[in-house]
Amino acid sequence: MAQIPMGSVFKRCSCRDNNNRELGSNCPKLTQHRHGQWCWRIELLADTKGTRRPRRRSGFESAAKAQEELDHVRDLLAIAEDDDEDTRRKIGDVIATVVAKKQKLPEVDDVRRRVHGVSRLEEEKSEPQHLPVV
Repeated sequence: MAQIPMGSVFKRCSCRDNNNRELGSNCPKLTQHRHGQWCWRIELLADTKGTRRPRRRSGFESAAKAQEELDHVRDLLAIAEDDDEDTRRKIGDVIATVVAKKQKLPEVDDVRRRVHGVSRLEEEKSEPQHLPVV
């Protein structure tokens, strides 16, 4: 049974030290309200080859906005049944693609309809299809 990862919200900036290394979350100016940006990070289920898939997104004005989007990612991952790693991996693929392309995350209801709509049609082939699967 795979659990949904918690993820984390943090603040970082692109300031550099004397050796030109990025300070990231160790910058002393991060305590200032307008310095740095809020980010989230989550570890998606490994891909089919077993490769880890940490994903992060930054540029949020506040911790609350970063947490809101992280919660949205977790809601998307929660659509899959606890023992359905294949569906959770496919949802992770969608999240990874969207993050890489810097696009908006899909709505939870849209993904839920696609995931459960397809599986219901496969299970209930004897019933007529009155609604198209999105």
